[in-house]
Amino acid sequence: MAIPVKHVNGIGPKTVEYLATKGIVTVSDFLNAGPASIEDAPGFSPGRAEQAYAAALSIGGRAADTSLETAPAVEPAPKKAKQGKSKKKDKKEKKSKDKDEKKKKDKKDKKSKKSDKKKKKKSKNNK
Repeated sequence: MAIPVKHVNGIGPKTVEYLATKGIVTVSDFLNAGPASIEDAPGFSPGRAEQAYAAALSIGGRAADTSLETAPAVEPAPKKAKQGKSKKKDKKEKKSKDKDEKKKKDKKDKKSKKSDKKKKKKSKNNK
């Protein structure tokens, strides 16, 4: 029974359409074509193509073409930290740091103003 390529984790509707234009409609078609067949798809990098291929292997087992003795071993690419979260964290830390610096500056300015007032008062009293 042929499993549609849409069941492969990481392959969405747009990629299914793209693969269909290349004649790849089942998991076994994808396994026989290899990860390079999907690298040109919008939003796919070689690493992401390798991950999709590994997911297809887990669904379809070894390459469906029995003339191939073994399918190439493919390790999924290591997951990267999501940039959105680290950027948010960096932004939050920067904001907190800026806030602390502003408090210090305000405190310093307040002390400076008090000091200036005292000096004026002293000079006024000395006249």
